[in-house]
Amino acid sequence: MSNVTPESSVDGLRLTVRTTNLLKAESIYTVGRLIELSVSDVLRLHQFGRKSMKEVRYALAANGLRLRGDMDAPICTPASVEPEQKTKGCSDMTLRDYFAAKAMQALIAEPSWGEGCTPTYCRMSEEKNDESKMITQSAYKLADAMLEARKK
Repeated sequence: MSNVTPESSVDGLRLTVRTTNLLKAESIYTVGRLIELSVSDVLRLHQFGRKSMKEVRYALAANGLRLRGDMDAPICTPASVEPEQKTKGCSDMTLRDYFAAKAMQALIAEPSWGEGCTPTYCRMSEEKNDESKMITQSAYKLADAMLEARKK
């Protein structure tokens, strides 16, 4: 994605022709006008559904932008494979943090998965550690393993 600013045309988001045309039909010509709207505002646009919404949210996130009040906006896509380089459009998230966040989602969604992991990557000790600390440590160990696997 190019470096899109609020002054840019919605064409700069590289959306599908259908989604771009839907926005323009509602007089939304700039990215600035688009990000003034909330998710519910955009979903109320004529013929604008979940698929178009997902496309818009990802295009905005890839450029460090989001719709007004969109706290569930997608995490920016990694710009580099280097563990300590920042992800595109995010001010303080590294690729390692990105992988850890994804691993943490899996660990929280399926707690028994963490218990069944190999000791190296999931079990921190047999002591009664604070559960959130254990999940965080496990997530970063998994992130480190993912980064190591990418080198091979």
